[in-house]
Amino acid sequence: MDRPRKVSVIQPGARLHYAMPRVFAEAGLLERLYTDLHADHIWLRGMEAILPARAIPKAVRRLFGRRLPAGLPRSLVHDRALESVLRTAGEMVGVGSGQSRVTEGLLRDLEAAPLGEGDVVYTVIVNEDLEVMQRLKDRGVKIVHECILGPDVGLLLLEEHSRFPDLGPAPDKSEIEQGRARDARKYAVADLTLVPSVFTETAVRELAPKEVCVARVPYGFSLDSFSGRPDVEAEQGRALAVGSVGRRKGHPDLAAAARLLAARGSHVHVRVVGPVEDTVLRHPAMCGPTYVGQVPRSLVANEYAKADFFVLPTICDSFGIVIVEAMAAGLPVITTPNCGDIVRDGIDGFIVPIRDPETLAARMEELSEDRGMRAQMSAAARERAMEFSQEAYAKRLLHAVRALDATFQNKVIG
Repeated sequence: MDRPRKVSVIQPGARLHYAMPRVFAEAGLLERLYTDLHADHIWLRGMEAILPARAIPKAVRRLFGRRLPAGLPRSLVHDRALESVLRTAGEMVGVGSGQSRVTEGLLRDLEAAPLGEGDVVYTVIVNEDLEVMQRLKDRGVKIVHECILGPDVGLLLLEEHSRFPDLGPAPDKSEIEQGRARDARKYAVADLTLVPSVFTETAVRELAPKEVCVARVPYGFSLDSFSGRPDVEAEQGRALAVGSVGRRKGHPDLAAAARLLAARGSHVHVRVVGPVEDTVLRHPAMCGPTYVGQVPRSLVANEYAKADFFVLPTICDSFGIVIVEAMAAGLPVITTPNCGDIVRDGIDGFIVPIRDPETLAARMEELSEDRGMRAQMSAAARERAMEFSQEAYAKRLLHAVRALDATFQNKVIG
């Protein structure tokens, strides 16, 4: 068999804007997309057409961003609309998300489908689907598991809690170990585990059985909206960080670097854009940067355009989508090895060790002061970002999945 007969994708939530089913649909390989409520459902289309935006609850408005890929036949989409509505209603009144009920329903529907030998199920669920995937595999279905976050995230967060115990509750060590055990079983069940970066692959291989099959498939995006704002002038020395503020993204280390720069009289100014809790802001370890808070997605491109360079000193990140966005905007990027292998050290940015505010501050100051180097890295960053286009992602994904019938145990498909 040159390729799988059909691919069924189970994807609760529009992660990466339904990028995977779009690729499979365009290649004629999509059997069905199993998902929760999306913006193209008749209920949401009617609500959007009739009600003014201010009358629609915020929790419902978020669903409007879950657009199905253009050209994807509605007949190929199976959703659990009622459960999704109940989940959203629960979020509005603060009684829990109800996401597990949606996922359980989708899994039941998937297992009831007439799948068999040669068919493929592509799952982005972490490991709540383990038993269902095992039963499908016993029926001759091939299982593709996308590893969204590496299995060592919990362990790294435990270490961060020991450094900053007041910045949020402590992770549950027993839950982390139980999750890692299920992760290992999931890797063993999957015929193919997809990872977006070397960092994530390394963590998977350290935990998984030796015979696991792994393919590195970096994500791809439509980057046109970030490719430039000629009417916006960048501010020299403005270091931009985008994302939820907390320990996992290395924000305490970024704050420490900002304080070091201020003490030296540096012109570097750190600006952080993203949701942040008041208790986090009040913590002494977070002093230094300017915290803007969450801004509408439509305004994020302006933040990139005004910045001089981008900073993501993450402790653990599978890929770092914001890195690609920043590079598309021409920003050199400073990040850590614990992320997607996007930045080439010394070419389009710098790689610095985790938990090293001194080196982080030095690199930021270097980029701010050496304008020639900054210009060269900016050009290289724009060029590098194009390697993460939607087209490039489609080629990598299809190559990996079509190789399911080849012998490639314990190898990386690239």
